[in-house]
Amino acid sequence: MSNAQNPTLESLFKELLDKVTTLKPDHENFIFSAKTLPIPPPVIETDQLWIYKCKHGYNDFFQTDRLDFNATKEMCGYLGLLTLAVLFHEEVDQVELKLTNPDSHIKRIIIEFKYETLENISSGYSHRPFATNYYPSTIEKHPWYYSRVEIDPYNLPCFYLTDFEYPPVNKDEWESRDTINGFGSDEGSARLAELFLNLAHIENETDEIQLEGEAGFRGVGRLSAEVSIFLPGSLGWIAPED
Repeated sequence: MSNAQNPTLESLFKELLDKVTTLKPDHENFIFSAKTLPIPPPVIETDQLWIYKCKHGYNDFFQTDRLDFNATKEMCGYLGLLTLAVLFHEEVDQVELKLTNPDSHIKRIIIEFKYETLENISSGYSHRPFATNYYPSTIEKHPWYYSRVEIDPYNLPCFYLTDFEYPPVNKDEWESRDTINGFGSDEGSARLAELFLNLAHIENETDEIQLEGEAGFRGVGRLSAEVSIFLPGSLGWIAPED
């Protein structure tokens, strides 16, 4: 159950989600910006998303962290809208999404994006997130690997597996990591949000997404854990225990 003091994802985003998930693919659009997205609170809770930690091995000599997201279409849509709300509202540095389902190995996702100021601006030209013009489209299991234009890994989403309070320093702490810091650069975050919204669309038939690292079908940025997204009915879907 969600804490009554914290707004729910449904109360924040359901009306907007209903609008964008019924757009006609490749014909109708919606412009997301600070004007069209609600300002999210610093903490939100949900029991409708559970994430398992595991490993993905390559050729018996390389292994990486993998995070298995189990989510409904609706939950994917909420994640996409929440990511965009953090990205486009300058006054929101981060939102903590608490995962209260007891089956989830991951207990929270910290969605963050910090705007540069004139005091901390880096060398050279700088830009700031403004808007994204969303057209729903079909998606594949490896959504960006076969793109006609090679994508810089910096512009792919990142899922940094860590601990909420202190960086892990020993084996036990490393194994007990329960927090995701996401989702990297502004373009990577927007790309992931669009993927979540396409998964949520009423006409979407893809029920599994694989976002792999440089050893596989590239879908995440450097140093990121790999991610699988399983919708109900997919082979990888694991329902929580009652």
